[in-house]
Amino acid sequence: MTRFTSPITLNIVLIVIMYTQTTKEVIQKATRKIFLLLFFMQLTACSTPHPLIESVDTVFSEFGINEYNYFIINTKGTTQYNKYHEKIDFGDKWTDYLTLPLFITTEIKNGRINEDPLLASYIPIRNIHNKLLIKDIIQISEKHSDLFPQNSGDVLSYSKNLTRNIFPEAYSQFCEKKLNISTNQLWDTKNILSATQSISSYFDKQNITGYLPAGKNIQELFPTWYIENIYQLAGWYTFRINKHAVLWNSMTDGKNAILCLKFIDLQHTIAFVFPYHKELFPFDTDGRPDLLLSPLALVILKNVLDPNSNSINYNDSEQKLYSELEEKKKSPYLSLYIKELQANIRNIYKYKEHKEKQKLSKIYNTLFINSLPIEYLDKTPFSTINYVSDRTNASRHFILDKETLITAFSSTQRLEYKSDKKKKSIGDQIEITLQPQNKGETSTTKYTIDYELNVSSKNKTWEYSITDTDRNHYIIDVVFPWRTLKPNSFNTGFHDKLNIMVTDRDLDESNKTCTLLWDTIPNKLSCPATDDWRTVQKHFHLSPDKKEITPSNCSGWFVPYLTKKGLNLHIEIIDNIKKNNSFVLADKCWIENEQTGEIVWTPSIFTESLPQTIKVEKDEFTLPKGRYAIYYESNGKHSFESWLSLPPTIDDYGIRLYKTEKTVK
Repeated sequence: MTRFTSPITLNIVLIVIMYTQTTKEVIQKATRKIFLLLFFMQLTACSTPHPLIESVDTVFSEFGINEYNYFIINTKGTTQYNKYHEKIDFGDKWTDYLTLPLFITTEIKNGRINEDPLLASYIPIRNIHNKLLIKDIIQISEKHSDLFPQNSGDVLSYSKNLTRNIFPEAYSQFCEKKLNISTNQLWDTKNILSATQSISSYFDKQNITGYLPAGKNIQELFPTWYIENIYQLAGWYTFRINKHAVLWNSMTDGKNAILCLKFIDLQHTIAFVFPYHKELFPFDTDGRPDLLLSPLALVILKNVLDPNSNSINYNDSEQKLYSELEEKKKSPYLSLYIKELQANIRNIYKYKEHKEKQKLSKIYNTLFINSLPIEYLDKTPFSTINYVSDRTNASRHFILDKETLITAFSSTQRLEYKSDKKKKSIGDQIEITLQPQNKGETSTTKYTIDYELNVSSKNKTWEYSITDTDRNHYIIDVVFPWRTLKPNSFNTGFHDKLNIMVTDRDLDESNKTCTLLWDTIPNKLSCPATDDWRTVQKHFHLSPDKKEITPSNCSGWFVPYLTKKGLNLHIEIIDNIKKNNSFVLADKCWIENEQTGEIVWTPSIFTESLPQTIKVEKDEFTLPKGRYAIYYESNGKHSFESWLSLPPTIDDYGIRLYKTEKTVK
């Protein structure tokens, strides 16, 4: 079914030429008017459909949908169709969700609502979240996206209690006068579209968020700054791609659904009301928002953001389809096309023939090897931080009720850092200090080792090697030749003071912690002569503020021993994040145990010597029963929001966690 833009209504005037007016001049003038009128009618009555609607028709037809309503608003005007008529059950919830933040913000701005009395008035939530402010429900940050449980209705309930119970008349008047939404409205697929258009228009006119629309003075480099690190804004979810900001939301009652997208910097708003189909809904099966799961959303995004690009015909031959998708690697919107291919694969795997499955699977596995594996396309992650943008500081919390085997897909970034005299160390370090017996600190010699993966160094003064044993351990073997330790010798033994300090930098290069291995008085610590360090007593790390060694504060151990070559140190370090001195962690993710604060997992990019900037990794690990949180932090460049070069061949940028079928009991 093809929708057309509303034609200009033409009142065709039939010009009747009276037989009594027989002059040639009158007949010529009348004939000219008729031809001009008919020509104008031909131009206007046969309007071409909006280019988006043709693409939407194609998507809807694949799911057997023939009737729907929509509006498209941009700087050129409004295009709409609103004849599909069905009753709906989510009208109040939908309008409240988007209206309540507007009302609260407007009333605070006007000085009629004070934040403190409102918070005190809703005690149950206040007791649970004692730091919750009104701004936290209007601008929900990425750091507190699960302040309220997903789909619990708590945000909506909280907003209602702050407004309807305290200011019922004011809220009703606001809806009726500002938004033309009457109390006790009976909702259907027609008036829900009109109400959405009214709410969206008020949102734009009142500049609720402080955003200055395109065409005015935007104070920041990108128009996405005002939703930076914001998970949800005034009832709208946020999405950023290629320097564009998109606000969106969707809702359903199981029979019909609505999807609305606002392209803020482009001044473009689009909404569709349509019969519900789960494959078109932009939420996963656990209710988490994911705009790019919806083929309808993908069509809208591509049409608005990449209007001059050729569409992909998935019915083409394998060779032609391969070429078309390979060409899209040059597009800043590559991820949209990868997601579209994934949607077609999911659809084909359910409904179509084996040959089509083979064709799409082969192309996907060849072109987009760094994207989510096909076997996971129909699975739902139990926790995720996706589409990470610039300057993100996000967290998601989850609970494991038993020891569980987990598969993680992560995308991270690191930048090269070349250490020199002008630059400070940013990685893990081991500092060894030797102080001759009976001499002051001025005679102290200091040796520094920067952690790097499997390296060794040798000179006249000393030599050392670093070996990685596994993900969380590394070994350092050091030899100080006797010629540098005089008057100490193999025959007389080692009698000087020795101090070993481990500097540990984990996720934040500017933040370091130190553990003291040994600050000894001569002859009080065993330092025997042997060729096998395994026969020597181990001496454990101990932080200076700890009085006794326990498994929680022990971060390693070392063995000092003497050979004919010199003083030997065998040092084993326990480190959950081994930080290399040659790179900066630009975009990073990790998992913490919420009860202990311990970092229990990080991607291997933190320790591996890799040439690539973006690392995509699949990792399997086991976590015991407990409460956890995943974190993601990014810097201000090269992210899903704006790649500085050609985009990587990935469908997402962030971290996704899946429970494997095999669970440890």
